[in-house]
Amino acid sequence: MRSRLLRAADQNAGGEHQFVATAGANETGHIALNDVPPGDYLAFAWEEVEDGVWFDADFVKAAQDHAIKVQVGLKANEEIQLKLLPAPK
Repeated sequence: MRSRLLRAADQNAGGEHQFVATAGANETGHIALNDVPPGDYLAFAWEEVEDGVWFDADFVKAAQDHAIKVQVGLKANEEIQLKLLPAPK
Protein backbone atom coordinates (compact mmCIF):
# COMPACT_ATOMS: atom_id res chain seq x y z
CA MET A 1 0.00 0.00 0.00
CA ARG A 2 1.20 3.46 -0.82
CA SER A 3 -0.17 6.71 0.46
CA ARG A 4 -0.22 10.01 -1.38
CA LEU A 5 -0.57 13.47 0.06
CA LEU A 6 -1.76 16.32 -2.14
CA ARG A 7 -1.95 19.97 -1.17
CA ALA A 8 -5.57 20.99 -1.54
CA ALA A 9 -6.27 23.40 -4.36
CA ASP A 10 -7.41 26.94 -3.72
CA GLN A 11 -10.69 26.67 -5.61
CA ASN A 12 -11.35 30.41 -5.38
CA ALA A 13 -8.08 31.13 -7.17
CA GLY A 14 -8.68 28.44 -9.80
CA GLY A 15 -5.73 26.49 -8.43
CA GLU A 16 -4.87 22.86 -8.96
CA HIS A 17 -3.91 20.18 -6.47
CA GLN A 18 -0.19 20.00 -5.86
CA PHE A 19 1.60 16.71 -5.20
CA VAL A 20 3.49 16.82 -1.90
CA ALA A 21 4.59 13.41 -0.69
CA THR A 22 4.31 9.65 -1.06
CA ALA A 23 5.18 6.88 1.37
CA GLY A 24 4.79 3.14 1.73
CA ALA A 25 3.23 1.44 4.72
CA ASN A 26 5.32 -0.43 7.27
CA GLU A 27 4.54 -3.97 8.47
CA THR A 28 1.75 -2.66 10.74
CA GLY A 29 0.15 -0.54 8.02
CA HIS A 30 1.37 2.79 9.37
CA ILE A 31 2.70 5.54 7.15
CA ALA A 32 4.78 8.53 8.24
CA LEU A 33 5.28 11.67 6.18
CA ASN A 34 7.87 14.03 7.63
CA ASP A 35 8.58 17.73 7.08
CA VAL A 36 5.18 18.47 5.52
CA PRO A 37 4.69 22.23 5.18
CA PRO A 38 1.67 23.74 6.98
CA GLY A 39 -1.47 23.82 4.88
CA ASP A 40 -4.66 22.05 3.84
CA TYR A 41 -4.21 18.63 2.26
CA LEU A 42 -6.06 15.69 0.75
CA ALA A 43 -4.71 12.28 1.78
CA PHE A 44 -5.27 9.06 -0.18
CA ALA A 45 -4.18 5.43 0.13
CA TRP A 46 -4.36 3.08 -2.85
CA GLU A 47 -3.68 -0.64 -3.11
CA GLU A 48 -1.61 -0.06 -6.23
CA VAL A 49 -1.31 2.74 -8.78
CA GLU A 50 1.12 3.62 -11.51
CA ASP A 51 3.86 6.03 -10.48
CA GLY A 52 2.96 9.58 -11.40
CA VAL A 53 -0.76 8.98 -11.95
CA TRP A 54 -1.51 11.38 -9.08
CA PHE A 55 -0.37 14.20 -11.39
CA ASP A 56 -3.41 13.45 -13.59
CA ALA A 57 -6.15 15.91 -12.57
CA ASP A 58 -8.92 13.56 -13.77
CA PHE A 59 -7.53 10.68 -11.69
CA VAL A 60 -7.42 12.84 -8.55
CA LYS A 61 -10.88 14.26 -9.20
CA ALA A 62 -12.34 10.74 -9.51
CA ALA A 63 -10.89 9.77 -6.11
CA GLN A 64 -11.42 13.09 -4.33
CA ASP A 65 -14.66 12.01 -2.61
CA HIS A 66 -12.67 9.26 -0.86
CA ALA A 67 -9.85 11.52 0.33
CA ILE A 68 -9.34 12.50 3.93
CA LYS A 69 -8.99 16.24 4.41
CA VAL A 70 -6.29 17.20 6.87
CA GLN A 71 -4.98 20.55 8.01
CA VAL A 72 -1.33 20.53 9.03
CA GLY A 73 -0.11 23.26 11.34
CA LEU A 74 3.39 24.49 12.06
CA LYS A 75 5.37 21.70 13.79
CA ALA A 76 2.16 19.66 13.98
CA ASN A 77 1.90 15.92 14.38
CA GLU A 78 -1.34 14.81 12.76
CA GLU A 79 -2.73 11.28 12.81
CA ILE A 80 -5.42 10.17 10.38
CA GLN A 81 -6.93 6.87 9.27
CA LEU A 82 -7.14 6.27 5.54
CA LYS A 83 -9.50 3.92 3.79
CA LEU A 84 -7.60 1.78 1.29
CA LEU A 85 -8.85 2.54 -2.22
CA PRO A 86 -8.85 -0.27 -4.79
CA ALA A 87 -6.46 -0.11 -7.71
CA PRO A 88 -8.03 1.75 -10.63
CA LYS A 89 -9.07 -0.35 -13.60
